[in-house]
Amino acid sequence: MITEEAEPHHEQEEKEGNQETTAEETDEKIINSEENTEEASGDRIFIPLLENQGLESKISSHFGHAPFFAIYDTKTKKLDIKENVIDHTDQIKTPVDQVMETANPTVVFAIGIGARAIQLFNEKGIEIKTGNYNILKEVIDNLDKLTLQGESCHHEEHHHH
Repeated sequence: MITEEAEPHHEQEEKEGNQETTAEETDEKIINSEENTEEASGDRIFIPLLENQGLESKISSHFGHAPFFAIYDTKTKKLDIKENVIDHTDQIKTPVDQVMETANPTVVFAIGIGARAIQLFNEKGIEIKTGNYNILKEVIDNLDKLTLQGESCHHEEHHHH
């Protein structure tokens, strides 16, 4: 029943999309809207957690090995905490691919994250942000103060002997 109602609406959208004259205007509007503040579009922020204690959950400093993760939607202010079922032995999908598949974030918060993960997230257009926060509520309350993380947490640094 839902599909029947949705179909005519879908056809109408296709007809609107075929108007050649407004194609350029529409493109410009889309580009401009991305330049607005992040709050307007809404981000889905992936936050690795040590526990499931709601807003009081402690942040995991080891991104890939967090037992839980939170997804916070900045537009709806909705918070979801889920068990982290990332399989590091999966030969086909990297942990980053698995995060993208299960959580579909636009931003990843990490205190400690390896250089390879940073590279893979960046390739997918995902920003990695960090901050000196230990509790989920602190991260959510200070989203505007988070800084972009471009360096790894030195797990994979080569030591000179």
